[in-house]
Amino acid sequence: MRNMLLIAPLLFLCPAPSHADACSAGTLAIVASSDTPFALPTFNVGQMVKLEAVPTGITITSLTWAIDGPLIKDYNERVGEASTGPLPWSTTPLTPADLAASPVTFYWKPSGTQVFPLNGGAVSRNVTLTALVAGTTCTVTRTYSVERNNTDARKQANDFYTSNHQAAMETVPGKGIIIDDHLDWHDFPATRLSSAPQDFFVFHRSFIARFNSWRAEFGYGPVVPWYPGTPYPPGIDDVAYALRNTAFSTDDNQLFRPFTIAGGNVDPFLGAIAQRRLADFTDANALDGAFEGTYHGFVHCNVGTSLLPPGGVSFNDPLGGPEPFGDMCNFSSPKDPVFYPWHDFVDLVYANLCAIKGLTCPGTPAPATDVWMADNAADLAANGTVPSPPLHYISPDIWNRTSAVVCTPPTAGTGVIRNCGSSADHENPIAARTNYLYAILRNDRPGATDAVYTEVSVYIANASTGLAWPANFGGTPSGIPLDETRHFMTLYLPAGQTTAIDPLP
Repeated sequence: MRNMLLIAPLLFLCPAPSHADACSAGTLAIVASSDTPFALPTFNVGQMVKLEAVPTGITITSLTWAIDGPLIKDYNERVGEASTGPLPWSTTPLTPADLAASPVTFYWKPSGTQVFPLNGGAVSRNVTLTALVAGTTCTVTRTYSVERNNTDARKQANDFYTSNHQAAMETVPGKGIIIDDHLDWHDFPATRLSSAPQDFFVFHRSFIARFNSWRAEFGYGPVVPWYPGTPYPPGIDDVAYALRNTAFSTDDNQLFRPFTIAGGNVDPFLGAIAQRRLADFTDANALDGAFEGTYHGFVHCNVGTSLLPPGGVSFNDPLGGPEPFGDMCNFSSPKDPVFYPWHDFVDLVYANLCAIKGLTCPGTPAPATDVWMADNAADLAANGTVPSPPLHYISPDIWNRTSAVVCTPPTAGTGVIRNCGSSADHENPIAARTNYLYAILRNDRPGATDAVYTEVSVYIANASTGLAWPANFGGTPSGIPLDETRHFMTLYLPAGQTTAIDPLP
């Protein structure tokens, strides 16, 4: 049983301004409210709407609502439990019986101008209440504004998604069933969806997929993965989120080498484990044992504040004591919008293992891609046709600098994601000082598909006329890449484009 800190009443009722209309010997009004404390009559898509007929001095015999759509009565965001298995995403329409009752609750969906990537601003929705009073028909019409807000930090997709469907006795504002599901899964995993060995990855894959279903229902774009070895991504419903560690360091949050495809030396946070790369893990259960409580939890608390803010909303976290509600460093972390792109990246690590090991894993695997770097000018001219002609050590796509340069976004339409220069900028390395390696990664071969996840790792060998792979390259064992401070990773390199790789010191 969870001990909850009682801090607020269950329901925020925010009545919209209403004007009663004369009806027979009294008046009839429409009162609109919601369980999220925002000023009405403006509603957000995906926000619960409650409309109530309020008669004064009269008795309603029957009534009916006419509500401008599109809208749904409800939806099911539950991912399922061990006893039921996965539950499909489903929605429930309003029925004639619903429209003949007071109150009526529902969720407004976006208009066509509000569906991602469009966001044409708020639209007007009319609500008409027709009531029979003492043999007289009375009609009241009110107009409400419905938006898909992309500027207010309190009105982002994750805010509504994690607030809806509060438990009957819930006392923490904004703590809906999604937070309960995530917290309960970590506390009581045997009762949640799938208690198979892969349950950490399966549950969170289902959890993200369910949020994507909700987002599609209410006009938002899909979640895009975020690698925490890079800065916080803009444009992911992340508007001035308060519970965030401002000292977060991307260099401190590089993916641990044994969880990469290329691999590397054992990370100090993992201790003396035998695995050096993903292929060394026998299955998802073995990966989970090394991953969940180390890198996964490490990033959560590096991103989160893990401190109770003054006057902050809190509850007793069953596995960690009082924490700020919505901080990434506790189990209410789905309140933070960055939770979803972060776990979408976690899912890519899982997908990589499934592909490498040939495992049967629930969900859809990422499509194969054919990214490349040119070995020489002839290889470049031939669009990377295999095999490439010699010589193989004069690549136009790799160069060195003796001091770091800033990579800049290129001019639109150039087919380049990021520009760090070219091999024309090469400088011979200088011994006894840090040099910086740059390269170009290409996804521009004929028939290319969007690259979902790509690693670039560095292998080094002493100059020789008889180098052989992998014996002469890498560290110990052979074929392990140079254990630099970071590997370069790129997510979603579109077909037909190239990107420059940040300096590898």
